[in-house]
Amino acid sequence: MIGNIRKIHDGEVFAYLAEDNYYVNDDTVRDSAWFGELARTRKLIGPINQSCFADQVAQNATSDVRGKPVLGFDIVFSAPKSTSILALAFDRDEIRHAHQEAVRAALAYIEQNCLTHRIYDRSEKRQTLQQSCRALFATFEHHENRALEPQLHTHCLLLQQTEDSSGRVRALETHRLFLHKLAAGTLYQNEFARRLHELGYQTRWDMGKGTFEIVGVPQNVTEEFSTRRAEILEQLKETGKSSHRRADLAALFTRAAKPKNIDRKELKRTWLVRAEQHGFLPHHAYALRDIEPVKASVCPRAIIDQAVSHLSQMAAVFEKRHLTVECLKRARGYIAGSLVLDAIEQAIAEGAILTAPENGDFLTTPAMQALEASLLDHEKDGRSKIAPVYSELEISRAVRDVALDRDQLQAVAQVLASSSRVVGIQGYAGTGKTTLLSAVLRLAAQKRQRLIALAPSTQAAKLLQAETQIPANTVQFFLTKYGKLDEGTPALENARAAFAGSILLIDEASMLSSNQVADLFELQKKLQIARIVLVGDREQLNAVEAGRPFELLQRAGMECAKVRTIRRQKNEVLKGAVIDTIKKDIAAAFQKLGPDIVENDEQDLCYLAAQTWLNQPLDKRQRSLILTQTRVERHLVNSIVRAHKQYIGELSGDSVMLPHLTSKNMSVSQLRDANFYEAGDVVLFNKRYARLGVDRGTYAKVLQVNQQDGSVRLRVGYDIKTWRPDLVAGNAKGAIDVFQHDQIELAQGDEIRFTRNFPRHGIMNGTQCQVLEVGDKTVRLRKQNGEILVMNRDQASMRHIDYAWASTTYSAQGKTVDEVHVVASSQKAHMNTAQSLYVQVSRARSRAHVYTDNREALEMQVMKSLQPKPRHAVDLAPQSSFMQQITEAAFAFSNKMKARRLPAKRKPPPKPQSGIKMSI
Repeated sequence: MIGNIRKIHDGEVFAYLAEDNYYVNDDTVRDSAWFGELARTRKLIGPINQSCFADQVAQNATSDVRGKPVLGFDIVFSAPKSTSILALAFDRDEIRHAHQEAVRAALAYIEQNCLTHRIYDRSEKRQTLQQSCRALFATFEHHENRALEPQLHTHCLLLQQTEDSSGRVRALETHRLFLHKLAAGTLYQNEFARRLHELGYQTRWDMGKGTFEIVGVPQNVTEEFSTRRAEILEQLKETGKSSHRRADLAALFTRAAKPKNIDRKELKRTWLVRAEQHGFLPHHAYALRDIEPVKASVCPRAIIDQAVSHLSQMAAVFEKRHLTVECLKRARGYIAGSLVLDAIEQAIAEGAILTAPENGDFLTTPAMQALEASLLDHEKDGRSKIAPVYSELEISRAVRDVALDRDQLQAVAQVLASSSRVVGIQGYAGTGKTTLLSAVLRLAAQKRQRLIALAPSTQAAKLLQAETQIPANTVQFFLTKYGKLDEGTPALENARAAFAGSILLIDEASMLSSNQVADLFELQKKLQIARIVLVGDREQLNAVEAGRPFELLQRAGMECAKVRTIRRQKNEVLKGAVIDTIKKDIAAAFQKLGPDIVENDEQDLCYLAAQTWLNQPLDKRQRSLILTQTRVERHLVNSIVRAHKQYIGELSGDSVMLPHLTSKNMSVSQLRDANFYEAGDVVLFNKRYARLGVDRGTYAKVLQVNQQDGSVRLRVGYDIKTWRPDLVAGNAKGAIDVFQHDQIELAQGDEIRFTRNFPRHGIMNGTQCQVLEVGDKTVRLRKQNGEILVMNRDQASMRHIDYAWASTTYSAQGKTVDEVHVVASSQKAHMNTAQSLYVQVSRARSRAHVYTDNREALEMQVMKSLQPKPRHAVDLAPQSSFMQQITEAAFAFSNKMKARRLPAKRKPPPKPQSGIKMSI
């Protein structure tokens, strides 16, 4: 894998890479080598000599924003622990050589795909980026970590230079290097594993991380030689600091100086002794390698299809680097990475994957492009096709007694006075949607116009019905019940009689996927529904599944009323910040939020947010919410809150441990692939499968996964069954769910929420309860509406609970509280978007507290999320002019971002004279 890519400044490199002198012998660095096209053309061969290295560094001509000379970038490839133990403790040199070849393959990928340089385009009269395929790497292989344990890793210094077509030295532009870090690391893992397979070693893969270990090296042995990691984790635990940056600092704080003049023979002898103490002897290590290569039947096109299926389920447009990662993970070392990359290019050339000539970094599928085109055609064909229920004049007269502003009145007219079959209401957060929909219901009733409402979730549907009195259900319920009705059947005729001429309101429409909207449009025709009204907010976070149909239809000209007057925020400054996020003026929003942005790079942000929330009075806590970026952070905040409440006595009685299931959120493609299952997982069958002998609602525990034949051994009750996920999981959407299994502690006073629907008990996904009593066999709960529930401790619903004090930003959509406490670490840049900021601050009526480790970096990350890029599959269509607009907008955006940076005081770096040694 690749660790953090570190910028190396002038004067640091040998102090960092050739540490403690033992790598240096007569001016030459031991276990070092040159690599790259520039190394070939400059005839740099063999180990690295210091004076030669100084000559190459002298050709660098760039500085960072602080004017400090940049030597290059340190890219560290670290081998899996089991391979390090075998290669270094047991002298398996073939493993070390396999690592070296895998590193070179990954560096070649970086050189060919990740590097650019700037040139001035006279015709365009501006700086443009050009692909660079000529780089220079200095590689240094190390064999121990700071704890003097076997750790095979290679530092690869990418010098900050390239050559253009004329041979002129230019500075590298390395933005793509950081974007493709994961792809390069996954390629390294695949190539390393492939070479090990050729040597006869078997591998076991962690598909979530895209890493592997050699089969046969006991876990207790790998843990014995992982004390360096344990030291870092202990440091993080003691300081309560858990970010990536803190992990780097913990590594520095806990690093001991490497002893000089190490006796490597004695060091290896101690490694062997420690391994033998755990029962792992040399003959065990040698027996791991088979005479014949380890083979598996892997088709490049098949893994591409699987990867595309996974990515296109998540997004209408996905990036090529993400496809590369997914394909290489699925290759698992059984096929060369170059063949995988070639197969991707072949699929693009054949049109199985679509891209735009202007920007090949973004991809989509023909099916997704056709799906979005069908949505646009349906909406366009339905314009001016039906008679309005009211005229706009009639509506304005009928609602004189209702306090509606101009925007709300226009929204009511959009529902009842339009002549189009598909219309929209773009309502920003807190703009009084309930009031206008209640007015719609009253007017519809006067004309005997049937009005039906749907929402993406059960909780949202119940809330909509309670607030507006419009009969509501979930979108999925509606699609499941009526989507499969056949022509000519009594059931379809009855459904038409019920829905013909009706108006269907879809709330929270921004959270619908393209497939869901397409199915709704199909049902509109089948059931003869007069009008579909999509009500939502395109600025909020989108559906978990692919597509942004609500945004796409608005952009294409769908009739859409905009409700803009915000009523939720009682604090004018906070309201201004919300409006600024809508306008995409992030700098102004941060300025208004300024007094409530807490910057602290010393204390863990989860702890800081939890402690601030806990210091509030109880009644204020009940009207506020902690928001996190990830589920891991939410779990950490809930743990901190619960520990404090237990300490001060707000939790009483004996605690009990209950089974706890957390969804792995696997796509259909992953559900069908046994490699994504792990021993200890729990599979829930939502359908009856006679061939497997399981009923609907059956839970099964994963005992073992065979990554060779794609089978999974399950314990179902007292039976052991062998199961092929690829034969069952894809038969129907929602056929199975997969969970990670652990335990949750429960006591009187805990605040919990359910994470699945259990209609029989009146429980919806998201239902919150307070624990009133924990008995020997039952648990008494009080819902927020005061209803009392008595649940058996061992029933299925009690496995699907979690603590409710903190929520992820995504789950918080639709909620309103007095105050929010937002955890916003700059270490999770991809989570810091304008959409997430909008959702976070718009949940609060009065105050939004933001906790970050770096305010400036956070603001810049939110701004960068606004960088123009294709969001819809039709943007990549050949006839689309949108990519040209995106290209122009991206260039303008880049210039705008550069203008915000402080001017750098640049000084040319000193050029070392040839032959002068660099200090160590």
